[in-house]
Amino acid sequence: MSSQTEGNSLKAKLWRLLDPVVADEGLSLWDLNLVGASGRPQRIQVFVDRDGGVSLDDCAGVSRRMGAVLDVEGLLENAYNLEVSSPGVERTLHRLEHFQQYLGESVRLKLEYAVEGRRNIHGSLQAVNEEELEVDIPDVGLLLVPREAIRRANLVVDFAKGRKE
Repeated sequence: MSSQTEGNSLKAKLWRLLDPVVADEGLSLWDLNLVGASGRPQRIQVFVDRDGGVSLDDCAGVSRRMGAVLDVEGLLENAYNLEVSSPGVERTLHRLEHFQQYLGESVRLKLEYAVEGRRNIHGSLQAVNEEELEVDIPDVGLLLVPREAIRRANLVVDFAKGRKE
């Protein structure tokens, strides 16, 4: 089970509720963020994806379905804004599956603490498991980065070169 769906937090409950709605539209739930006061989200950001990307119509359609489900289920006590979008080309990587999908690609990591004297890392993602990433940094070589050290991880696209599909 994904850490996104474990437990009884509001985020976990929303993930379990919305994931099937997204899947019914032929999309995958990439990420979900709650923005606002603790326990009372003012904004729900949902990122959806599929092979070949998502269109504005995809986002609008799944947003309508999610809104209806959220209103019926009553998980949210206060008013909310629902935002549905693509994770973008330089998407944030969170889950193990995200990292596995982009092995061999260029990534940028911002770390909570220094690893081998570095808090910012840019290199090619070579391997990943539950505990760590292996990143090949130009002119440095392979660096093992504990996943717990990662504050933010993003895919990096060289627009001159493009990204492998």
